[in-house]
Amino acid sequence: METNVSRERRDYSEFKKLEKRVRDVAYRYRYAQSKMQAYEQSKKKDLYLFNEVSEPSKETKRFEKTLFAVENALNFLEPEHKFLIEQDYLAGENDFWWVNRYSRSTYYRIKRHAMIEFLSFFD
Repeated sequence: METNVSRERRDYSEFKKLEKRVRDVAYRYRYAQSKMQAYEQSKKKDLYLFNEVSEPSKETKRFEKTLFAVENALNFLEPEHKFLIEQDYLAGENDFWWVNRYSRSTYYRIKRHAMIEFLSFFD
């Protein structure tokens, strides 16, 4: 028979696993964004200097796919879930943005649902 303590530990462990997966996706997204910005700047420089613009590399195409996949997933999320994922993982400017908007329990409940919905696009 499962006790409340063991259930809470299991729930916490599952939450942390979800959070790690979302952080990994967000890291790859931000990395791809920075690489694509650098690629776009080099393309503009080549055009300005009348250099021939080469075809995108396999790596650049992979970054484009990453950006597309994450942005597509975000577009299909419920608006509140999208906002939460963007604030917690993609913007990353203020860790406690949610304090004036939600109670702690509501925030974590919505966050769990948002992470599950977001990750469903990557399974």
